[in-house]
Amino acid sequence: QLMKLLKNIKVVILVGRKAQSIEYYIQKKWPHIKIFLSPHPSPQFVNRRKGNKNQILDVLKKVVKYLEIKK
Repeated sequence: QLMKLLKNIKVVILVGRKAQSIEYYIQKKWPHIKIFLSPHPSPQFVNRRKGNKNQILDVLKKVVKYLEIKK
């Protein structure tokens, strides 16, 4: 129902494993949407290793870059 309201959507960020489990469904139903995968930003993930926070930030930077190109 939400996707029907978001007619001009270009990007979906699937955050965490549960969200990522629907990647295939989104690709099949809306092949024009670019999908990015990101780890979940929970403290358990972010604080586990030094570079984990940067993994999330890197995904967000890629999304921004992608959207800038698509303008």
